[in-house]
Amino acid sequence: MSGYVQINSLKPGMKGVNVRVRVLEVQGVKNIRTRSGIKTIGRYIVGDRTGRIVLIAWGRKAHTLKEGDTVVLHGAWVTVYRNEVQLNIGRETSIEFNVEPIPRDEIPEVFPVSNTVSEVVRRSDTPSLDRPRKKSRTRFRREKR
Repeated sequence: MSGYVQINSLKPGMKGVNVRVRVLEVQGVKNIRTRSGIKTIGRYIVGDRTGRIVLIAWGRKAHTLKEGDTVVLHGAWVTVYRNEVQLNIGRETSIEFNVEPIPRDEIPEVFPVSNTVSEVVRRSDTPSLDRPRKKSRTRFRREKR
């Protein structure tokens, strides 16, 4: 497995990551609203011999994996979302199918955790998050004539 990063070595901010993983669970495909518009994502649980991680597949890649596949991902990146370390694939990521399978029983149930101050913002440490949010739309009253 040389040349591939192992899941237990993945850290938020890593880019251009090459990993060999087995798809353990397909959690679904959905559309989400982002700053740049509506995007399609697929959420999967994948693993190797060192642990498991959530895989987010963006755009056309959202429908490409199925449970039991062992694949090599070239050009993935690692993020943190809601204190969960996630492996991401998208337009620039290539997927290599038909690789030597990783037996499911050799994959431990260990997930990487984000726990450094720069990666996690706690709600209690941020007073502005504790206040109720203002409505985003401004309402105008019509003047009576």
